[in-house]
Amino acid sequence: MAGWVYVLENKSMPGLVKVGYTKHSPKSRAGQLYQTGIPTPFTIYYAGLFENPRLIEGKAHKTLKHCRVSRGREFFKCRPSEAVSAIEAHAKPASTKSEISKSEWANFYKAKRAVEKNCRAEISVIEVERKYLIEKLKDKKENIYLNAKKLTGGVTYGHFAGWFLPSILICDAFENEGFAFFIIWLLGSLTTSNHQINKIKKSNDYNSLVTNRLTSIKLEEVELNSTIDAQIALTKDKANQKIQTLKNNLNQP
Repeated sequence: MAGWVYVLENKSMPGLVKVGYTKHSPKSRAGQLYQTGIPTPFTIYYAGLFENPRLIEGKAHKTLKHCRVSRGREFFKCRPSEAVSAIEAHAKPASTKSEISKSEWANFYKAKRAVEKNCRAEISVIEVERKYLIEKLKDKKENIYLNAKKLTGGVTYGHFAGWFLPSILICDAFENEGFAFFIIWLLGSLTTSNHQINKIKKSNDYNSLVTNRLTSIKLEEVELNSTIDAQIALTKDKANQKIQTLKNNLNQP
């Protein structure tokens, strides 16, 4: 939950600052601390609005641990500007306007959530497009191996024609010449064509062709991912710019 990380001063405590956080108004928090035993009221030197104020406060305390007066107290012997630097070293505040109404704060976060939601939706659409295009490239890659005919020539009419006459001569030795002719002709043609295909696949030219096509597809994939990543980065930048505009408006008096 959002809240304020503040730096308070008190003229009765020269050289000391108090660094803490509150989910309410820093002004009201300073008033709460002005109790019996404190001769003068606290004044607000700095108040920053953060989404996770307790975390930021804890990190600031660790940064300033060398000048902490007491482990159980939030007082530090340092310059107020040093305390502010310790806070903003871990995150930039959404606002440093110490008095922001609940309605202003609610409107800011409502608009901020809307921007973030739209950003996630746009990125989701882009990622769906990425997945679709990557799948197309995978299919293209698989087709290099599946569609061997384009790369090797496959089984051609030449293989069947080449086995036509030998089949006729061989089948004379069989009683059922027609059936024998068909079997010899078919098996001979397929065996010859498969031998040729395997021979081509083992050749340097074939391997070079496959490698070149796979490299081309890989480059397409790299370029695709680069383009998609750039689109996502641009979408995030636009969202951050809108959020920054909301923060600037929140800081305006």
